[in-house]
Order: sequence, then C-alpha cells, then structure tokens
Amino acid sequence: MSAPRILSLDARPVLDLQFRAFETVTRGIRVIGSWYMDPVSRQTEPCLVLLDANRPVRPGRTIPCIIPLSDMWKWTREMGDPAHVARVVHDWISSGALPGVPDDRSDAFRIFDAVQSRLRDLWSMPPLPPKAAIKHGAIPVGEIEITERESGKTVQEIEVVASNVRD
Repeated sequence: MSAPRILSLDARPVLDLQFRAFETVTRGIRVIGSWYMDPVSRQTEPCLVLLDANRPVRPGRTIPCIIPLSDMWKWTREMGDPAHVARVVHDWISSGALPGVPDDRSDAFRIFDAVQSRLRDLWSMPPLPPKAAIKHGAIPVGEIEITERESGKTVQEIEVVASNVRD
C-alpha cells in the first residue's frame, strides 16, 4: 500500500459559500456565483450554485446544484445541450434540491431561466480570491521528498499545501 501523494490534515469543502462573486434570487431559485474546488487536484473554477431560495442554507444538509464554468456551454441557448439540461434539472427537482415537480415543464423552465439570468456573469467571474485560496489550500507551498541515504532512491514525495502549514 502506498502513502497518499498529498498530505492533508484538514478536509476541504468543494464549495465555500462565504466567498461569492454575486448572488440573486430569481423566481424562488437562489443563484450564487462561487468557485468549485476540486478536493484532489486543488484546481478551482468559477461555478453557478443553485439553491432553493425558500430554505435556509445549512452546512452538511443543503444540497447545492453546481454548474461549473467548463459546463457553461451546455446551458447556452445558442449551442447548448437541451437533453443534458432537461436531465439535470429533472434530477435536481427529483432529489428535492430545488423546488418543483419533476415532470412539470414550467418548473424546469423556471430553473433554466434562473441559470440564464446569471450565465453571462459566470463567464466573467475572476479566479478564486487569494484569501479563499489560502484558506482552502488551493495554493501549493512546496514539496517534501524523502530519499534513502545509501541508494539515493526517492521513497516518498509529498506536496505541502497551505492548510498543512501551522503558525
């Protein structure tokens, strides 16, 4: 069994809604511009987060519906993927994450319209703010390489991230 390549002393969230580029409520859907943080690669990308506006946000209990910048094209009217959008919206409503009836077209269009209202803002979002990147270890600090003295063979390599550094 090999040791993990990235040493992490703290679990990092995929989203931290303390950091928002924008927020709006459209027809009962809260649309937030935030940043998706991949827990393995520590890469970040802007995303839209959709929530039921009538429910309070409770960490660990609220189900966020995420549209990353890399999937934005699927939601555009000009060259989007209507089958993908319909399937995803149906799944979000069926799971109870967003309000509505799964097979009600008006509920599906209400969610689609909420996404459309901020899609252009998603495109123009800046990278993850430095304060958030430092807080969640999205900035590598350095690497540790452990070698055998006699052979010079590398035994283990570990990437140190900001969340591992203590004051």
